Amino acid sequence: MKRCKGNIRWVAAGGCVGLLAVAFLVAHFGFGWLGRGPQARLFNLPLRAAVYHTLDRSSGPVFRSELNRMRELRSGSEFIEMLAGIEAMPNLERLYLDANLISDLAPLEHLGSLKVLSYNDIVDVTPLGTLQCLTSLDVTANSIEDVSPLGALVRLHTLELGQNRIVDLGGLTNLSSLTSLKLNDNRITDIAPLSTLVTLKSLNLGGNRVVDLSSLAPLIELEKLSLT
Repeated sequence: MKRCKGNIRWVAAGGCVGLLAVAFLVAHFGFGWLGRGPQARLFNLPLRAAVYHTLDRSSGPVFRSELNRMRELRSGSEFIEMLAGIEAMPNLERLYLDANLISDLAPLEHLGSLKVLSYNDIVDVTPLGTLQCLTSLDVTANSIEDVSPLGALVRLHTLELGQNRIVDLGGLTNLSSLTSLKLNDNRITDIAPLSTLVTLKSLNLGGNRVVDLSSLAPLIELEKLSLT
């Protein structure tokens, strides 16, 4: 099993880089962090605002040592479109980015210590399959159809998948640590794959087209079941 330890990938600019060169790099390659030495320069402006908020200041230099120490980042409704640069915070454990405009999750593949993730505007959850330290994942109200990449997240205790476009639950059968699962307002008719999730205590199936509930019989720990 993958160890819960983060990796880091730096993109550095050496020498005397002129403003035009920097603008070219940002415009064409989307590099979020450039710098040499202890100071990191952030060109992803919405993400920079989130970092400043976390550090409890509004301006000034951000140092790599500060990014290494960050365990939590919050930025809701800030119109963030890309995550370039977030890989420079390898020890993040809790990431809250609700109600933004992000669709590319690839930069998160390097956040091996991430345990809690709350997200929005997602179609493809494939990059999340590498985050095997996740214990809580909230991807409510997106456009997700395929949940099979999440089957590798065996440490998950809480999974919120409500208000998506999910039909097939087959990819969730290995999530044997789940205690809370929200699947409301999807397109689900067959819940047979849930029969293996014997640790579930709370299950929300409201807003689907489920008729046969017999597959839930093995879930002897289930305390709360919502069908509306």
